Amino acid sequence: PTPLRVLPLGGLRFTVKTSDGTPIAGAEVDLEHPELPGTLRSWIAEGRVRVAGELRTDGQGRIEFEELPAGQLVWRADAGDGTHLEGQAEVLAGQVREVD
Repeated sequence: PTPLRVLPLGGLRFTVKTSDGTPIAGAEVDLEHPELPGTLRSWIAEGRVRVAGELRTDGQGRIEFEELPAGQLVWRADAGDGTHLEGQAEVLAGQVREVD
């Protein structure tokens, strides 16, 4: 049997920006957690995580996630024009963290 591991939940709110600081509207975003298999998209498909709205930045390049597993996450964004960005952000248990 596989042992069950329960991670506390938190959230992230951040803006996807180009290297010169310009927000990217409509970028597709996905997340990975080093201790969990798959990505946010697969977690949603499996019913492990619920996300309100799309996995796409709004008109100001902002996106918010709640009910994510706590820990250091890697985010990846595809701007749709061949621009691919990535970064890291820490999800803190019981908080929605603003990342700049």
